[in-house]
Amino acid sequence: MTNLQIAILLGGYQIAVSCLERKQRQDVYNLAYRAALERGKPLVVVGGHKGRHGTGHVCVDVNTESCRGAPVIIKADIRDIPLPDKYAGAAFASHVLEHLPTVFDAEIAMKELYRIADRVFIVSPHKWNPIAWLHPDHHLWVTQEGETVTLQRLL
Repeated sequence: MTNLQIAILLGGYQIAVSCLERKQRQDVYNLAYRAALERGKPLVVVGGHKGRHGTGHVCVDVNTESCRGAPVIIKADIRDIPLPDKYAGAAFASHVLEHLPTVFDAEIAMKELYRIADRVFIVSPHKWNPIAWLHPDHHLWVTQEGETVTLQRLL
């Protein structure tokens, strides 16, 4: 196999992984949105992610540009969200937790999400995404199965 063929194969693999993650992100966002509506409370999106999914009713990010188009935008860190306890029917954290420097920081963030919302939905890169391994600001692997969230150091 030539270097060009390997590059094409890897590029195709990355495109497939990115498409799968994009679909998963939208599916989980839709679940979170419905969960918030069922409870008659707002959906808080943490990590606006520049329109790659909906912004919910309230968008929280350290970079408010990521929340463009949201009805309410709050500039805040995921570890300290200035909203009252159980304000939201659901919180949706998209590609945020893996950027925190330690498992301890991610645990603080998780407690904060559960403090402000009845249900929490998390999306983060998959371990089989090569870009996730190479991204210099990724420090953690984050997975969610039901209500169980697993946090692990990247390396």
